[in-house]
Amino acid sequence: MRCTGPYVAQAVVASLRLPSSVGQTFECAGPEVFTLRQLVALSGQLSGHPRTVLPLPSALAQLQALAMECLPGEPLMSRDNLASMQTPNIATPGRPGLAALGLTPSSVHAIAPGYLRHHQGCARLDAWRALHR
Repeated sequence: MRCTGPYVAQAVVASLRLPSSVGQTFECAGPEVFTLRQLVALSGQLSGHPRTVLPLPSALAQLQALAMECLPGEPLMSRDNLASMQTPNIATPGRPGLAALGLTPSSVHAIAPGYLRHHQGCARLDAWRALHR
């Protein structure tokens, strides 16, 4: 089972109830496909912190990732992360998904505002974070 997001637990429970799910892979994906650029822009917009997203040429991206690998602590980005972003992370056509488990995926636009809108979800801690910088 390959799932992320709010449906993971529901998908696991549903698959445990279906004897026919044994040995199958269920891909949990929403009804839309986004680029990373679109997700970053949407996150900024919903959180009230819109930012300009500029493309980075491959050579500079590699250099930036290498520099981040050299920083102390867990790297924010690595050359391996960069390479993995070259492969689309979307549901495989023909594989069973949420519908096969009796679940209907929600749009990012329906769920993300609850996490990202100002003073909701994790954003409710923004004022506290600002006091402790």
